[in-house]
Amino acid sequence: MPRIVAGFDGSPDSALALEWALAEAHLRGARIDLCHVRKGPRTEAGDDHAGARDLGGDVLTRGLEHADHWTPPVPVAARLLAGNPVQQLLAIATDALFLVVGARGTGGFRGLRLGSVSDQVARHARCPVVVVPDPGEHRDGTRDRKVVVGVDGSAGSDAALAFAFDEAARRQAELCAIHVFDPSAVQIMANLPQADVRRLHLEASNTLSNLLATHTSQHPCVHACAEVLSGSPAATLTAAASNAELLVLGSRGHGGFVTLVLGSTSHSVLHHASCPVVVV
Repeated sequence: MPRIVAGFDGSPDSALALEWALAEAHLRGARIDLCHVRKGPRTEAGDDHAGARDLGGDVLTRGLEHADHWTPPVPVAARLLAGNPVQQLLAIATDALFLVVGARGTGGFRGLRLGSVSDQVARHARCPVVVVPDPGEHRDGTRDRKVVVGVDGSAGSDAALAFAFDEAARRQAELCAIHVFDPSAVQIMANLPQADVRRLHLEASNTLSNLLATHTSQHPCVHACAEVLSGSPAATLTAAASNAELLVLGSRGHGGFVTLVLGSTSHSVLHHASCPVVVV
């Protein structure tokens, strides 16, 4: 059975992450590996409440009890790990469908939107990482049935686009693909004749539509739209996805250094997004 790894530390954000993971596991026919990392020399596993208690996993037990209230029920296995949280979560999630974490855990400063563990696993994971923030005004589930994906033509965004189409089909949601002319491009275009600016927008729109066409043929049930916008890529994507069910990004886009695993846009979006973000 495919599995989804959910990191749980007892914080409210980790409970939200667990709820997202449970819903996704139901959609995919997957099980949950519910993981808590504590200081200590042992790494153990247990599939029930008693096993978790025997290992001293009080936090893990609370997570299992939280999962027990989820309907329809999803298979959940308890995993009590020991050591560095980032290293342990990355290791256990190597072949998982997702690694799901809350935006913030129990440590750090209250004003931070993104915790250090969430930040690091998004940078280094070999599987897609989902970061689930506090839903804010959407606590009652009033989100648009929409998946937003950032597209810049890079290999990372191509993978994100394919993932977003699969997810939109699974959720019976609309897909909105967005390409953003960043401030440097906007500054250059400001010195161009209007005819050239219109041509650049048209070329970007056509390129984006062609990229979508490849996937719409495979997912004819997905209604897809394309938008070419201008501004800060992170702020523009965050705003466009404020009411969406999901925002999907590639781990790196154009620009930056090859060794920079998580691009600056993805990193900034993780700090500010108000909907769950998937880094592919």
